Amino acid sequence: MPFISAPVADAREDELVPEAQYDLTIESADEQDSKKGKPQIMCMITVDNPPSTVSSPAPIFHYISLPHPDDEPKASRFKLRMIRRFLEVFNIPFEDNGFDSDDLQGAKGSCLVAQQEIMRDEKPTGEYSHTLRLPKFANEPAEEEEGGRQTRRQRSRG
Repeated sequence: MPFISAPVADAREDELVPEAQYDLTIESADEQDSKKGKPQIMCMITVDNPPSTVSSPAPIFHYISLPHPDDEPKASRFKLRMIRRFLEVFNIPFEDNGFDSDDLQGAKGSCLVAQQEIMRDEKPTGEYSHTLRLPKFANEPAEEEEGGRQTRRQRSRG
């Protein structure tokens, strides 16, 4: 293979932002299977308002674990709770029976971004990545309309 001309010496690692609340954008959302073969959506999220001391903020990779028929009830409830928290942070409309994954890419929100140590084979690596600290959602009373209960998608569309 011939010599590849590229300014490799100029490459720099992306930086972690300090723990704080940031404006965020979902740049991509790809459906895939987890290592255990269960469905998930991998979202790549960017920090829109990094501090001036961080010139190239590292992206946030967030995995939305989707419910699976083989899930234990407790695991299923946890997955649904985390999905709803994520959807609410990014103002993504949802209905009682789900949400449209096409609404993810480009969605904007604000959330606490923290740092967590990366683990490999259940051992700490000394390396860190960003993680979202999704806030608990507010328990909303059911909103009634003439035709019955109004879904979030209907409320968001007016």
